[in-house]
Amino acid sequence: MTTETYIDTARFHGAAEAIAALEPCWFHGVVTRDQVMMTLVEFGVLPEIIRADVVRAALADAEIEACRLK
Repeated sequence: MTTETYIDTARFHGAAEAIAALEPCWFHGVVTRDQVMMTLVEFGVLPEIIRADVVRAALADAEIEACRLK
């Protein structure tokens, strides 16, 4: 199933420009999947599979901050 996700146009263009500017990996001779994924993450585009981990980390950070403020 495909679900569309819409992001701010400027952010979208920035990510596209950053991907287009990637230099090929010196070892593989092409732009790799990992290079593209790292660029997307820099623009806040994350895979669904890590959503639970991100939420769990945010909750842990909030709990630590709440304990610190007591």
